[in-house]
Amino acid sequence: EYISESPLFPGIKDVIFSLKAGNKKLGIVTSRTRAGCDDGLFDRFALSGVFDGSVCFGETEKGKPHKDPMVACLQLLAVNPEDAVFIGDSIYDLQCAKAAGVPFALALWGAKTTDGYEEADYVLNSPADILNL
Repeated sequence: EYISESPLFPGIKDVIFSLKAGNKKLGIVTSRTRAGCDDGLFDRFALSGVFDGSVCFGETEKGKPHKDPMVACLQLLAVNPEDAVFIGDSIYDLQCAKAAGVPFALALWGAKTTDGYEEADYVLNSPADILNL
C-alpha cells in the first residue's frame, strides 16, 4: 500500500551502478512479491536489467529467514556462498545469509543498531562502505 512512498536510501543507486560497472554480479533476495519488486523497485527507480538475479516472496518453498531464497539467488548468479555477501538490515536477512553459508553485512542505514547482529561479518555505516568489501 505504501510502496510508492518508499525512497531509495541516499547513495545506494550510485553504489549499485559502481558495482555493476566493476563487473560484480548483483542479486536481490526480498520479502516483496515479484510485482512489488518489479513495479516498486526496478521500474520505479530505473533499475530494470541492472540486477543479474532476484528471488522474491513466494518463489521458493520457504522464505526468509530460511536459506531457500538465498540458495536460489546464488544458483541464478552461479556464485558460491563464500564468494558472495548478503547485505541486509533485518534479523531475517542475517538468519537467511547464515543458514546459506553466506557472509552477512549489516546495513546500518536501514537497521539503525548493531544490537542482535553480533554474528554479522561486516557492519556498514553508509552505502559507500559496500565498495570497500
